[in-house]
Amino acid sequence: MKRYVLTAGTKYVDIDVLACAIALSEILALDNIKSSIFLPGPFNGTIPKKYYHYKESFIDTLNDADRYILLDISDPNHIDSKISVDAIDFVFDHHYGYEKFWKDRLCQKAIIEPVGACATLIAEQAIDSLNQLSKDSIHLLLLAIISNTLCFKANVTSDRDKKIFDLLLPLSCFSENWIESYYKEIENGFLENIENNIKNDTKIINNFHFTQIELYKIDNFLKIYPLSSINNLMNNLFEHWVLSLVHIEKNENILLFSSVSLSNLFQEKISFIKKEHGVFKTNRLCLRKEFLKYL
Repeated sequence: MKRYVLTAGTKYVDIDVLACAIALSEILALDNIKSSIFLPGPFNGTIPKKYYHYKESFIDTLNDADRYILLDISDPNHIDSKISVDAIDFVFDHHYGYEKFWKDRLCQKAIIEPVGACATLIAEQAIDSLNQLSKDSIHLLLLAIISNTLCFKANVTSDRDKKIFDLLLPLSCFSENWIESYYKEIENGFLENIENNIKNDTKIINNFHFTQIELYKIDNFLKIYPLSSINNLMNNLFEHWVLSLVHIEKNENILLFSSVSLSNLFQEKISFIKKEHGVFKTNRLCLRKEFLKYL
């Protein structure tokens, strides 16, 4: 019997990937379709510890007859080497660059569309049966949408993200201040092992390491790690780097750079970066993937 394997990139697993995998496995089960989850990367700092137990249900052995569904990724270079491109039946992603590659192979089964979160694309597959999903799936989908759109303040936010959010929220059991509580939990977990968490959420772009840390409120973080300390930490980890501290409450990013050449590059290419009292800031919230569009 054919088995679908839900998988993503090998670098790390973030809240969007986990939400997509858990929710889609339940959506497929509603139609009596067997699936398993193969996520070889480590969990990064966007996932609350209460969801770590899902790792135990992931598979680590693949079969020749398996067919695959890619989640939150479409770059074939970041797929596990054991998976053949020819064995992939569906792709769900909101990152652009490989649409033609997949559309030529899969046609309408390549769902690569401009929304804030891949979780939105997955939830849309069960638009009439969202109330049949588990509370964990509903909560993970909501967290993924909030995280990937920076509370709907990032430019990547679409009306589709907001629509799915509005449909899911009444089905949840979240407390009143759940968004702020989520970011506080993520911040505390991040600080417990900051070096590891930075490594697990850093991408190599144009020969430099680009790290993003999302914070609802930034004051506590800067008390523990002033900008001078976080600068030293980054220098110990990487030679060429950029760090974006996303300050959601204040609608700005604080940017640190390993060199003048990198700060000059960003200033030349991105008009909404300004320098205040020696610190580079943006005048609006910006995700790492949005910065990259300008470079």
